[in-house]
Amino acid sequence: MKRFYHIALLSAFYVNALPIASSAQTIAKDSTMTRTVVVEQEYTPILSDASKITVLPKVETPIVTKKQVEYATGLAPAVAIQTEGMQAYVSTKEQGPTNAGYARMGYGNYGQLDLFGNYLFKLSQRDHLNLRLLMDGRDGTLTLPANGGDWKSYFYRTEANLTYRHQFNAVDLTVGGDFGVSNFNFIPNSLGKQKLTAGDIHVGVQSANENNPLRFAVEGHARWYERQNNPGYAPDATERQIQTKGFVSGSMNEEQGIHIDFNLTHLAYSKSEEGSERLFQSRTLVDFTPYYELKNDNWSLQAGAHVDLSFSAGKFFRLAPHVKAQYVLSDHYLIYGQATGGRFINDFRRLEEVCPYASPLSPINDSYEQLQSTIGFKISPTNGLWFNLYGGYQSLKDEWYQNPTLYTQPTVGLTTPSLPAYSILDLKATNATNTFIGLRTTYSYKESFSLSAEGEYRHWSTDHSATELAVDPLFLKPEVSLKLQTDFRPLPNLLIQTGYKYTGWSGQAKAISNLYLGGNYALLKGISIYARFDNLLNKTYQYHWGYPTEGFNLVGGLSFKF
Repeated sequence: MKRFYHIALLSAFYVNALPIASSAQTIAKDSTMTRTVVVEQEYTPILSDASKITVLPKVETPIVTKKQVEYATGLAPAVAIQTEGMQAYVSTKEQGPTNAGYARMGYGNYGQLDLFGNYLFKLSQRDHLNLRLLMDGRDGTLTLPANGGDWKSYFYRTEANLTYRHQFNAVDLTVGGDFGVSNFNFIPNSLGKQKLTAGDIHVGVQSANENNPLRFAVEGHARWYERQNNPGYAPDATERQIQTKGFVSGSMNEEQGIHIDFNLTHLAYSKSEEGSERLFQSRTLVDFTPYYELKNDNWSLQAGAHVDLSFSAGKFFRLAPHVKAQYVLSDHYLIYGQATGGRFINDFRRLEEVCPYASPLSPINDSYEQLQSTIGFKISPTNGLWFNLYGGYQSLKDEWYQNPTLYTQPTVGLTTPSLPAYSILDLKATNATNTFIGLRTTYSYKESFSLSAEGEYRHWSTDHSATELAVDPLFLKPEVSLKLQTDFRPLPNLLIQTGYKYTGWSGQAKAISNLYLGGNYALLKGISIYARFDNLLNKTYQYHWGYPTEGFNLVGGLSFKF
């Protein structure tokens, strides 16, 4: 650990820049500072879905550059908080001030705890310090799907983030740190309890002027992660990670340029932890994506390749395409397509993201998206209304799937759909492909009403060898997904949100069916009361094999802007 702390201190000299999406505005030039304006979004204290959101393969949606700018007036979940500082600027016409602080406190009928705080310290025009704290979770009794027994379940997550930003004339410097702890228990007759601890120290720089012919961004991270109570390897399995990533971009002229993204990651697992080293192998990964870029009034094109190298573990060389194109037919019509791919680093962080209850018993390799191809058509028949129809194909190598098993017994007895009791939720890997088609639509009317709807269908298949497994690797793969949401404001100080989420799995698991209702009422200036009702139909379903979610549940409380 002493060696790792030395490495962490040295990594503070790494340079980095967080990729920041910004919208260009034309403002009067000023000799003091010229920067792109970043507008902080007002906090909307309506909770997002309290249950885990199904992770679907991402389909990028293009932006119509030729269409007149339409400012987003719809609602955003309160958890989507801007954690980076607002960039200072000088202009002849300035936007009104935004609240620097936000706090939220709530409680629910399953012991749900909802605490959140965010404050932006504007130390000077060029110096900003952002502090973010949150804690959420539950402590209540759930009914297990396997045998109908009760489970006293608890799961609490605590996070803290501190980010400092200084704006020099030519570059922006960012220094910060993140810390997180997850405490939760497993199902009865399993492992008992678990504690996941993660930390991250990062520092970096990025070029400030978007109009420079040569732009760059680079960031360095020193990360550590500890898992406790793991079968098959040491009780305290520790992962250390050093990462450098960023991009370099050069313009050939006003429309053309060359762009290179890069990512260098080294993962280390203590040699004394023999089991951890056996399952998660120390390795060095190098990823880079060079591509040619063209942008004009009608065309946006990127053409290149994604190159992945792995040293000491896994397949040494992998190659995937990087092609993105969109063509604006008119102000309201656009056609687009893409063919991309790349590596998913299967470290401890991704393991928690995929399934916090999982404890792999077999060696883990990095997953790889060999290809995701998408073609789509986007149309806006009138202002405020959009339709996006798309379809495509995806190929995945070493894709994880959940594999419940009795630790001391073979898995051949786990073929019944009743989800029998087990002691370990293992993760295994197989190759998988899917074809998909989807439709998304959004509509907004001023600030009083907005509607969004999307549906997607995926047809999955696996290697022939996967059909011989005792557990179906597609058991919890999303096949049909639907999302509907409406936001309306019947009164100036009252906001109401209703929605429905449905996910049908390709296996025999029960579909997710969540009808929800939320509201926010402004009591006084800067003080609001909020409530969120989830699973109004009181359905039983699961995101992780054998681990149920709450039935009908309510979370409510107060929020403050200051």
